[in-house]
Amino acid sequence: MRHRTVPRGAAFAAVATLLLSLAACGGDDEPSAAGGGEVDYPTKTIKWVVPSDAGGGADTVTRAMTKYLEKELDTEITIVNQAGAGGEIGHTTIFAEGDDGYTLGTLLAPHYAITTVQSNPPYGLDDFAWFNAESSAPGVMVVLKDSPYQTFKDVTDAAAAGQEVVVGVSALNDHHLLLLYLKDQLPSNFRIVPYAGGGEGRAALLGKHVDVYFAPATAQEGIGEQARAIAVAGDTALPAWPGATTLREQFGQADLPLVGTIVGYGSTTKFKTEHPEEWQKVSDALKRVWDNPEYQAELEKLGRKPYSQWRGPEASQALVGSGLEFVREHGALFNAG
Repeated sequence: MRHRTVPRGAAFAAVATLLLSLAACGGDDEPSAAGGGEVDYPTKTIKWVVPSDAGGGADTVTRAMTKYLEKELDTEITIVNQAGAGGEIGHTTIFAEGDDGYTLGTLLAPHYAITTVQSNPPYGLDDFAWFNAESSAPGVMVVLKDSPYQTFKDVTDAAAAGQEVVVGVSALNDHHLLLLYLKDQLPSNFRIVPYAGGGEGRAALLGKHVDVYFAPATAQEGIGEQARAIAVAGDTALPAWPGATTLREQFGQADLPLVGTIVGYGSTTKFKTEHPEEWQKVSDALKRVWDNPEYQAELEKLGRKPYSQWRGPEASQALVGSGLEFVREHGALFNAG
């Protein structure tokens, strides 16, 4: 496999993470009987675009996956990293070049949804078709271990009583949007401090510049010895962060939006609709990769297995779609906040 890194484009002010409904919707899509086996595809190298830097989480798991996918499709796959602009640069390449199936990619949600709110990319919310939303990590709110707060409701209650409470988050991502939504909905006035990236935000927590830091569970694990979780923005508690209940439980709102990070694999919608047999062949090959014990062992080694599953195309599209609707409905809060 040849790997090539494309230099980072001009950074977009909004470095998005991922928004979702983290409903535990396990996929039941199985490889089709035909599997597209008679289709004369692929006949040349496939370019696989990763809309983030080489060495990051999305890139690492993509490289683990594609070496098995090469064998399943009997073709070479060239990985191209295109970071920048909150994922817009990489997603734009997939959209612009992918209709024939020879440019596929790693999709990051809600990155591409938020870029449609913050800028004017050539693609829309419905222009990508998901083979599998493989990794989904809910957002987790953490505090230092000596913090007086046991839940995020404690935080909002303290702020409502006049105490200054500061919550850090990466700027203009789904976690930021949920905080703006909560602040808009609740009788509370906690202060939100957006940071350019997760490293800066976690440093602010460790330095006691913020009281709470909100980020995907996988990103918070690096400060697990110094911090504890007070809330999970998914639909269930997480064994890795014991004692933290969900925001839905804390506020008694079963319809409270859920946020986190989705990393998966997909194509343009046009490739799926105009070349359905070729599209299905890739989907079936990815399912076989997922079922490969060697790939599962690599996910375990990378620490991704607790957050990964095979959902399949239909369940993946539904999972991502719920997050896209939240951005559609409430994205204007970025401007108001």
